[in-house]
Amino acid sequence: AEGGEPVRVTDHDHLNMSPQWLGDSGHLLFVSDRDGPRRVYAVEVGPDGPRGPPGSVSGASDPHTISVSADGRKLAFSKFTTRQNIWSIPVPGSGQVSVRAATPITMGNQVIETHSLSPDRQWIAYDSDIRGGFDLYRMPLEGGTPQLIVDIAGTMYSPIWSPDGTEFAFYGQPHGAAHSDVFVVPAAGGAPKQKQLTEFPGIDGYPDWSPDGLVIAFTSQGPEGLDRFTLWTVSRDSLGGRWSEPAQLHDTPCGYPDWAPDGESLICHAVADLVRVSRGGEVLARLVTSSTVARPRSPVFSPDGSRIYFHGVQEDGSQGIWWIALEGGSPTKVVVVDDPAVMLLGNLTVDLERLYFTLAEYASDIWVMDLDW
Repeated sequence: AEGGEPVRVTDHDHLNMSPQWLGDSGHLLFVSDRDGPRRVYAVEVGPDGPRGPPGSVSGASDPHTISVSADGRKLAFSKFTTRQNIWSIPVPGSGQVSVRAATPITMGNQVIETHSLSPDRQWIAYDSDIRGGFDLYRMPLEGGTPQLIVDIAGTMYSPIWSPDGTEFAFYGQPHGAAHSDVFVVPAAGGAPKQKQLTEFPGIDGYPDWSPDGLVIAFTSQGPEGLDRFTLWTVSRDSLGGRWSEPAQLHDTPCGYPDWAPDGESLICHAVADLVRVSRGGEVLARLVTSSTVARPRSPVFSPDGSRIYFHGVQEDGSQGIWWIALEGGSPTKVVVVDDPAVMLLGNLTVDLERLYFTLAEYASDIWVMDLDW
């Protein structure tokens, strides 16, 4: 309390959060996923750090956060239920449709952030924390049992099918790694084909394939691991060839790159607007949406390349999905999020007939239990 050097109590390989002192000021309770699903753990702490390994506390299943009473005899914990699944809706021919008209693609108590369709439009790939940490799955669009794409210890996100359907690009943080990198694996499953495609000290993520399958664009904090995310690429001369070292495409702060169907440009979102960048790194256009949408996110090209769809938030906090013409102009709202029980999150996937997006439904309760120690 008087200052000095901090002393590490837990490791950096797992989620460790919500620390609470017991009444003796010699033990800490905290929430961790060190053994799988979240549990409460207790560890004895001295001036030099932990005195022995943490032990689990029975009774509090899947806690989100915890609080200990002043006398150390009662523990309050919150249980947080997240249903963040993929939904779909037909692309409106004109006018607006309500998100209430969407149909679910996945179901369950899980968090899904990103997704992509197979080139034949028969499968959808996505990331999910259904097993505790984030893994990569694929599932037939008409329904069925999700299949694990690749089993790598750690957290993996954003599986993106290659244009020929033979590979997946994704990003993740393998167990024991200090940062996330971009990987490629065979679509048939298995270990990464080679070492990760990036090795920067910060976060590399949200990869997207060029239509010819020879370039992967992604966002990165670069070799210095700075806070600002910019566009980078790795490339190869032929399918199955060796990947190049990462190269910065442009220094404009931008995220969530998506290739145009002709492969000549990419779209990404800046702080308040959308930016279209050429394959060679030239800024072709800034599509101003801020007069209508304060925070545009996750832009994607329509299959014919004439429109750019994105989801965003307006100044009044309302959400929706819009499109804007390739040459700019006023955005057109096509999906209205008018259900107060859901939030629109994650990326968009667009094909000829349907829009795919992630809707989140949250619920929580507080429980109290006696502590015996």
